[in-house]
Amino acid sequence: MKTITVAILLSGVALTSAGAARADGYWKLDRTEFVNEAGAADWMGQAETRIQLLAHDSAQFAFRESWRTSMTQTYAVRWRVPDRLIPGEVAPFDLAETCSESSISPGWPFANTKMSPASLVADFDRGSYYQLGDTPCTVGATVHAPAPSWKVPSGKLGDTTKVVVSAVPTYRFSVIQRFFYSWTGGAPPVAGTAPPAANTTAPTQRQGERSSWTPPANLTGAEPLGAPPDPVIVRNGADGGVTAGATRPATFDLAAPYLVTQIMTYHYGSRGRPGTIALRHEDGTLYGPWQAAGAGSRSAPNVYWWVRPNVVLKPGRYTVIDSEPASWSREAATAGAGIMQIWGRRP
Repeated sequence: MKTITVAILLSGVALTSAGAARADGYWKLDRTEFVNEAGAADWMGQAETRIQLLAHDSAQFAFRESWRTSMTQTYAVRWRVPDRLIPGEVAPFDLAETCSESSISPGWPFANTKMSPASLVADFDRGSYYQLGDTPCTVGATVHAPAPSWKVPSGKLGDTTKVVVSAVPTYRFSVIQRFFYSWTGGAPPVAGTAPPAANTTAPTQRQGERSSWTPPANLTGAEPLGAPPDPVIVRNGADGGVTAGATRPATFDLAAPYLVTQIMTYHYGSRGRPGTIALRHEDGTLYGPWQAAGAGSRSAPNVYWWVRPNVVLKPGRYTVIDSEPASWSREAATAGAGIMQIWGRRP
């Protein structure tokens, strides 16, 4: 298999206005843009390859490549792109690929195939970028791109910049996520997650804000996981091998109010229909529960349970409550907690 490494270098200048830069501000994420050129319906190329986009959100692309020789390879490209960039920070990003499945059919001429290349390009330093070339697809292995020496620049009112993540599965196909920022004056807000604080009190149950969320009709559970236009504010996984059965609570901390627009819990291998997801504040206030919708693929439906509650959470420590902890996937990095991810923004 031959793949082509592509770094997306967008046209235009890095900062789209002129004038002297100021340091009393930061870059705020305004919106994201997703472009999917993968998912070919027909076999193509000399290797007769088919590409499937299994899932995507604002922090990952998951692909499967299939060959007529009955070989398949599944991998994920994951990244960290903050929802704010602070002038003077040095490359506050991460880019990684994980191989989750590789089957070699009889007669396949290569001992191991390669994962496809991915890149992360910052518009303010397009001459240097994170890039993963064709790396070995060793099942369970995660490869991280070497860190560049970018430094986030200052700006002024009216300036914009962007960061682009792209993955090129095979030949002409690519999947792209763009993050658009604008310069905002003043001090940056406190980060969405704070170091855990001890809590030994037993809270009294109180009902919090409810939402009108109901799962979309006619979903099969095989649809890719979608995402709101908001950034990921909480994520506890590290893209390692998973085991079914959460053994301790999944918690997170908010240092400021946040509007939560999507919550996902991961149930790899579960064939059942999604249950419910709720959040409990440390003072006992309960948000939800909300009936979850499912997402995944035809071969692995309902591995993602997701809700879009659109509720404003007050600061403090929260526990994610999943109605089926027996199938809630955990990994080494979560130390027994179920894998979860939360999207949102400051209200």
